[in-house]
Amino acid sequence: MAQTDLQIYRALRKLFRTIDENVDDLALHCRTFEQSRQLVEEWTQAQKNYIDARNRIFDSSDGKVKKLYEDLGTAQDAVEKSLRNLKKIERVLDQIGDAVRMGTSLVALGAV
Repeated sequence: MAQTDLQIYRALRKLFRTIDENVDDLALHCRTFEQSRQLVEEWTQAQKNYIDARNRIFDSSDGKVKKLYEDLGTAQDAVEKSLRNLKKIERVLDQIGDAVRMGTSLVALGAV
């Protein structure tokens, strides 16, 4: 199934909102400055990705776009699942980082 520009935008928006809605709890669980810095950077990049995606046109026939879109969906599920157990904050931040990097790669493939 080819992804529409709107579907890609909504996926990136969903990732940002998931992080944004949980940022306070995530911040409380960060034990080091590095973890706090990573959280802020991932939150900021996720927001940038979804805002940038609003004005992009994505080539739905491009295999890279399709794969990244599918991988982003899988990563979103993993982030949501890991948010249920914030005791392993390193794992949660790594999963968020992976998802955000997929989103960044996806946005980079879109044409303005």
